[in-house]
Amino acid sequence: MTTKNRKKILYFYLIFMCISMFIIHIRDYNALDDFMDWSILMNHLKDGQHINIIPFRTIITYIQYIFELQIYHFLYIMLGNIAMFIPVGVFISKNDLKIIIPFIILKELIQFILNVGSFDIDTIILNFVGILLGVIMQKICYKYKITYQIM
Repeated sequence: MTTKNRKKILYFYLIFMCISMFIIHIRDYNALDDFMDWSILMNHLKDGQHINIIPFRTIITYIQYIFELQIYHFLYIMLGNIAMFIPVGVFISKNDLKIIIPFIILKELIQFILNVGSFDIDTIILNFVGILLGVIMQKICYKYKITYQIM
């Protein structure tokens, strides 16, 4: 597969992911009432709600959910944030990192600003873990000459 085709697939996937993430949040949380409500955004900033800048705080919480048999949070949120970025890692090249890193941070900021999610440093960490797993899969495919074809 050519580099140009890989970039097209990567960019299409990122756009698809943003759109689907936005739709899922509105559907799940019925956030249309709060969509871009600046007074709510200012209250969140003032109270520190929907913001986590402490690394591994929510990851530890999700791991604790496993011991409390609340596996849904672990599977849906933690593993979902990893799995969502594995395809990015498969199709990424070294030059694409300068686009992907700001994209992930911007994705979190947009969720917070539009009141359809939160800004969580742990989500950014989990997204990078997903990219890393995808890169490892890509390296294994090249090492064992496993090809993948997109129709």
